[in-house]
Amino acid sequence: MINSIVRALIATAILVFSAGAQSQQGGGQNAQQESAAKDPRARAKIHTELGALYFQDGNVPVAMEELTIAIYLDPT
Repeated sequence: MINSIVRALIATAILVFSAGAQSQQGGGQNAQQESAAKDPRARAKIHTELGALYFQDGNVPVAMEELTIAIYLDPT
């Protein structure tokens, strides 16, 4: 289970860093990726998925923290 959490964190980091690197290069596709990285709903989804992974791993306090962040980002 820890491996799945680590993989999820690495995937999230790759998405964030690649969106930032591509936005510096310019172009139409970069604007779409940048807006997706800043979209509260997309960010809330990532935190919800991380919360679920932590909950599956038995780490309830961290799971609740991730879910609280998700609700803060997008209450709907």
